[in-house]
Amino acid sequence: MRHPGLRNIKTAIAVIVCLVLYRFVNREGAAFALIAAVICMQGSVDKSKQLGFDRIKGTFMGGIFGSVFAYFGIPGLPFPLFILCTFVGVVLFIYICNLTDSKSSIVIGCAVFLIIIADSSNSGQPVLYAFNRTLDTLIGAVIALLVNQLIFRPKPEQFIGEETVNPVFHYKHTCSGNHKTVKWRCGEIEELYVYPEQAIYQDLDFDFRLSVTKSTDAHSIASKFPGYTRQLMLLEGDLSLSHKEHHSVWLTPFETDIFKGDWETTSVGQSVELNLILGEDYSGELQPVFAGNRYTLKNDHCTAFYIVEDNVKLSFQNGGKEYRESLSKGDFVIVSWFENGSEQYTARFLDTDTELIVAVKIECRKR
Repeated sequence: MRHPGLRNIKTAIAVIVCLVLYRFVNREGAAFALIAAVICMQGSVDKSKQLGFDRIKGTFMGGIFGSVFAYFGIPGLPFPLFILCTFVGVVLFIYICNLTDSKSSIVIGCAVFLIIIADSSNSGQPVLYAFNRTLDTLIGAVIALLVNQLIFRPKPEQFIGEETVNPVFHYKHTCSGNHKTVKWRCGEIEELYVYPEQAIYQDLDFDFRLSVTKSTDAHSIASKFPGYTRQLMLLEGDLSLSHKEHHSVWLTPFETDIFKGDWETTSVGQSVELNLILGEDYSGELQPVFAGNRYTLKNDHCTAFYIVEDNVKLSFQNGGKEYRESLSKGDFVIVSWFENGSEQYTARFLDTDTELIVAVKIECRKR
């Protein structure tokens, strides 16, 4: 039976702190602070540092948007016009966040904006109402940040460096940005690994290949790989795949589609995808990895991890021995191809948020 994770407990603590604070100062608007505390709680101290201020920035951005709408009386417009303005406001706010690389601000910023415009018409002073709701949300965000920093803070740990070669098992760590990248007509492809390593991708003489495709074109036609099987997992965005005379599928993040490499395949959607291409003599699978879970590294498999979150800590264990690594989003590690079949290792991601997907596990093996 799985016990509540630290994120679970710290979220509840942040909620209680908000309730006590608002009761003590006799201030209205506790609900808005509570919502912000829940939204802004992160799974670890590192994520709290990295994303906490983005959420606070989103609070201010949403508050400014809502205040402008309230100032011009948009919440009091006839309902059809109000709906139209709300639609435009949400689209514009998300667009600005994406444009300014503030994706982590979108959720909390939209929440503040919508709270203000949905309820400020009931207030005699809509701009003051907008200010107070922004302040309430800010209080909740700051409390979540402080709770995550001060309560159940893990002790500092030492990890092996990126260039350290583990003497016990084969290990290769490629940092994000250091992968071989090639342009293609609909975006770019990062090649993570090809086996054998001396194989030439264009000659189709590889046993299996793993890559990340970033599609910037809304519509594309997949390259063909006769004699191979493809597994595609969506990492970001939305993606519709259509395999002529076979099947069609709409993927959401961390869902997978399997199809033959010689099928006529078209895709619709701007997305980031993890692609595994397997030769006839090989099988494999892509599996989302939740923090805290343990994974046995089989010595007759090639096991790898593609990291999808920042500040991820990975532990390899064998008996009383432990080796650790600190990884970032976009990093790729291969942690097996054991020569000594007697060794048995487990891998575990140490993030305290057990509901967070931190990586994708890739396993390949000869049939």
